[in-house]
Amino acid sequence: MFFTSQMPILQQAAWAGTAISALVATLVYMHSVRRQIAQTLMELEDRFRPLRDAARRIDPESGLFRPELHMLITHSLKEPKGEKKPRRHSEHQYIADLDALLRFLLLISSMHKHRMLSRRAIAYQYHYWFRAVCDNKRVFLYACRNFPNLAGYLLAHRRALTRPAFSARRSVANLVRQFRRTMRGGKQQTRLAANSG
Repeated sequence: MFFTSQMPILQQAAWAGTAISALVATLVYMHSVRRQIAQTLMELEDRFRPLRDAARRIDPESGLFRPELHMLITHSLKEPKGEKKPRRHSEHQYIADLDALLRFLLLISSMHKHRMLSRRAIAYQYHYWFRAVCDNKRVFLYACRNFPNLAGYLLAHRRALTRPAFSARRSVANLVRQFRRTMRGGKQQTRLAANSG
């Protein structure tokens, strides 16, 4: 038994106080980590907003890949590395936008690799775009050639990235559970405010 009847009351109180403070510190730490992850995801979404046009071009549902990027990527893959072919401004812009999108995905993969973001956090927001790169053979080859670190991440995590992280039924159940926890937390905070006031 942790506490014995032979221990002085003050010593028991000190042990209990230490245990409670450790528990509170752990809960505060976990809350701050969640808040930091949420803040990071919001900042990433702000960075992603200007890349949406480029993302739509590789989106399999949009139908924009064939007319705009297919030939540009094919020519880029055929060129020897380092050799530049003159392009029109719009063609250059399409490739520059694709590069910016792939650099953004590289940033996210680096954050996952260094444990700044969990796979679950990535799956909630960027699963679709990683999957679009993996499923499009030309874009994937372009990423392999020009972004080898991103290609390595995609190959290492291909199975996890190309299957949905959660079934719709399970994710709805998780959202309901999370909503209930939030509501309970709000009620507890209201009770604490009423008791302290």
